[in-house]
Amino acid sequence: MTESMSASEFVASHGRRSGATKRVLAGGSAARIGSRFEKDLEATHTVYDIRGNAKIWRVPVNTAPLPPKALADKSYMGRARVLSEPAPFDYVGVLANGVACGIEAKANQEEKTSLPISGALTKTGKKQQSRGGVRLHQLEACVEIAWQGGIGIIVWRHGNRRGVLMPDRVREAMELYRLGNRKSIPWSAFTEYRWRRDLEGRVLEDWLTPVLEWHGKQPAGGAS
Repeated sequence: MTESMSASEFVASHGRRSGATKRVLAGGSAARIGSRFEKDLEATHTVYDIRGNAKIWRVPVNTAPLPPKALADKSYMGRARVLSEPAPFDYVGVLANGVACGIEAKANQEEKTSLPISGALTKTGKKQQSRGGVRLHQLEACVEIAWQGGIGIIVWRHGNRRGVLMPDRVREAMELYRLGNRKSIPWSAFTEYRWRRDLEGRVLEDWLTPVLEWHGKQPAGGAS
């Protein structure tokens, strides 16, 4: 029986890192950072639920078995399944005021000056490669829920900074991207929010407070 090995063990046993292996290691690190952020968000959402502020649910990710022809591709090393259908949000829910919300969560280990936008089709019809940022269909989902009277936001943690991209800023980012004027969302477009550690050591990411403040300033009928 062949022993399995981690990506780092594979690199150690094969010496020089290939481009595919570097992408795998980078992807694994990004996944761990994203997983920690998701756990912190879920702890925060539990607190919101207990306090009666909001009820938030994690959106399941649809996956499918890796196609046999992809098994020979080193960029898929260590993976058995792939995304079969992109989810519109990471989280969905309803606020205490009855407003529906969709939340896309992004995380980076180091502080960034902007969040990349990717995933649209090029002029040749080929899909752009993801650059670890937000995808166009995620921006579109945020805008669509706002059109229906809800709130669609992006919550971003990078380094020790965290912020929320409000619905009007999401719409602006999508429009500028489609016009070809911008390929990323500047950090200055985000509204920073507070965070703290609870008695159990969990990080509570209070994105809801600035969202409610923003929503309270909107004219009747919303800001879609």
